Amino acid sequence: MDNNKKKIAVIGAFLILMIFLIGFLHNSTNRKLYYNIMNLANVPEEGVTSDGVIRVGPDTDLSEKGLIARIDPIHLSRGNYRIKVDHQGDTDFKAIIRDEENVIQDVYLSKTETETWINISLPKDVYSFQMDFIYPGDGEVVLKHAEIIGDPFIYSDILFLSLSLSLLAAILTYFKIKDNPMSRTDQDNLVIMGMIGFGVFLNYPIFYPFIQRGGDIAYHLSRIEGIATELKRGQFPVQIYFDAHGGRTYLGTLYPSLFLYIPALLRVLRVSISLSFKAFQLLMNIGSMYTSYLCGKTVSGQKIAGVFFMVLYCLMPYRLSCMYFRDALGESQALVFVPLIITGLYEIIQGNRRKWWLLAIGMSGVLESHVITAVFGAGICLIFCLIYVKKLYFEKRYKEFIYAAAFSVLLNIGMLVSFIYYYTSDIDWSHLAIADFGAHGIFPTQLFMLMAAMGDHSTNVAELGIVDEDSLSMGLSVLVCILLSFYVFFTKRTKDERDRYGAAALGTGFILLYMSTTWFPWKAIQNIKPIKGILQMIQFPLRFLGVAETLIICAAAIFIFGYEYLQRHMKLIFIVLIFVAMMQSMVLTDSFLMTNDHVGGPYMANIDNRFYGDYVPEGYDKTRFPDGPMVVGEKDTRIHSYYHDGPETRIEYSSEMASDIDVPLIYYRGYKAYDKEGQRVPVSKGEAGMIRLSLPAAEDGYVRLSYAPPIVLGLMAYFSIAVFIISMSLLIKNKGVLEFKKNDLISGNAGL
Repeated sequence: MDNNKKKIAVIGAFLILMIFLIGFLHNSTNRKLYYNIMNLANVPEEGVTSDGVIRVGPDTDLSEKGLIARIDPIHLSRGNYRIKVDHQGDTDFKAIIRDEENVIQDVYLSKTETETWINISLPKDVYSFQMDFIYPGDGEVVLKHAEIIGDPFIYSDILFLSLSLSLLAAILTYFKIKDNPMSRTDQDNLVIMGMIGFGVFLNYPIFYPFIQRGGDIAYHLSRIEGIATELKRGQFPVQIYFDAHGGRTYLGTLYPSLFLYIPALLRVLRVSISLSFKAFQLLMNIGSMYTSYLCGKTVSGQKIAGVFFMVLYCLMPYRLSCMYFRDALGESQALVFVPLIITGLYEIIQGNRRKWWLLAIGMSGVLESHVITAVFGAGICLIFCLIYVKKLYFEKRYKEFIYAAAFSVLLNIGMLVSFIYYYTSDIDWSHLAIADFGAHGIFPTQLFMLMAAMGDHSTNVAELGIVDEDSLSMGLSVLVCILLSFYVFFTKRTKDERDRYGAAALGTGFILLYMSTTWFPWKAIQNIKPIKGILQMIQFPLRFLGVAETLIICAAAIFIFGYEYLQRHMKLIFIVLIFVAMMQSMVLTDSFLMTNDHVGGPYMANIDNRFYGDYVPEGYDKTRFPDGPMVVGEKDTRIHSYYHDGPETRIEYSSEMASDIDVPLIYYRGYKAYDKEGQRVPVSKGEAGMIRLSLPAAEDGYVRLSYAPPIVLGLMAYFSIAVFIISMSLLIKNKGVLEFKKNDLISGNAGL
């Protein structure tokens, strides 16, 4: 190693050490997790001073005692906390610490003190930690602010950030020592620097310390938290979230959640939900950059076209809308893998057919992220197969499609078996079906609205008009891509295989764009039975927009960079289109960041622990759930004790005859119950979707209820993991080509 490389290595090691030490010291001393003025409850305007202090007394027209203020509902991880309340007055009053409706602790604030310190220990995470302040009805009470301080390392955010920065410094130092810049071309250096700069630009909304409140944010944060909680309990794969729905449980299988294990594992390591979620968003953006660059470079044959496709794809309005405004986490994950589907199709149809595994990885990623997008992925594959049916047949390229399909099934057999097991159970799907699919189309006008980023979105635009929707525009850059692609297609005299693939992508994308609008005759065809089932799964025509934009940008990367006449204007076209895309994305993301409605704080977030009613049994009615087990019918059955904590439920009872009781937990397949002798107790669905137990007669009866799904579900999950590990090891060993040969299959060695 020469002297320069030694200097670089020493500087890199020093930076890594300093970053880690600073993070360690900061994390051990900076423990203030919450500081805020109280939120008013029933206090009249004259009871609040200009600096936000609440002053309540007989002269504030608050003659009755009751709630006057509360702190913001927040999420606190398990651990020990100290709460400081600044107050004063001439009367004692009370504060109630609670988690939603459950009281954790009552605290009395003395008139002789100006500040009160409260020590509290939370044995588990509290999702809606609140503190209510009660006015006693006489005297004067003054409230200034509340402060929550946690034990060191309640959250490991700073350590996680310092470790991440240290790792980045180590990687850069390694490549600086190992790599020789002279071995790269100017275009290579330009691509690398461009991707680094673009990566920073793409992710700047994530640098905001809060989580902005979007469409489905609370639901997806709850999914992450549910997985983290169950992993700590030892449940793998996670099928049921036991703490969800206020402890009534919730099924976590029918919404694919493989990639949510990444932020969930960060939560297990005590990284806050805010940072865990943002780190996952960062990974999604980096993944989208890689797959889109690979797609553009592969289909066009040029690295610069890969950069072009990457920028326009990552900044397309539909994708940014899913990432931020709608917080459609599943769809955002799926959009990471859609470019891989297009790349895999290209390789099978007219590229290196031995790279068929790209299609399998793309479809697997989509399937493990978002079932609706998987339907679109299958539809694209079908369309391209029909377009190239002759080529696939005569060149026998259909074999690679069979390989890709089989490999996809093997990779996802764990998810598919669990999905089918619960999909065919007694699940209520009626509320997910959209009665009038055509009424939710995009007005063609909206496709051209470049400044439509109001913060909320309407999926009922045909009924409500253009009101506060997030951007449903295809973007000015996509419009220019359409125009240039049509220009090249109709003026280029000699067309090669790439051009024909681009034409297939452009035509398919243009049709899907048309299908996303109110102009498409959905009203006429949406009630045809085979079509109706598919449309009910897709839910909204606007979902066609994302796939349409992707195919159009792909076609533009092929046409623009493959036409000699445009080569003389290439720099101008490249710069203008990317500049336009970046400016439009800034309008959208800046509008998102400037909304005041955010969740929790930089170290915490209020998580909706109730979930939605997406995957519940038919007849489910949460309003009819009692606090404890309920005897069915006029039976002389007495419940002596009821214990429920997470996956374990125990009931002690007495009854002179066999009887049924309904337990206030949502019924799903997989629950089993046993009496004290270990004999099975029948489990079925009871009233309002509760679990019903058929108890035998007993003077001192005991039953234990637990969730124990068929063992095949776990075995298939581990089988999928094994297939992935073996495939990736072979893929790395054999330089990324998957090819089955007859002799390999006979000997059991499938080479890559």
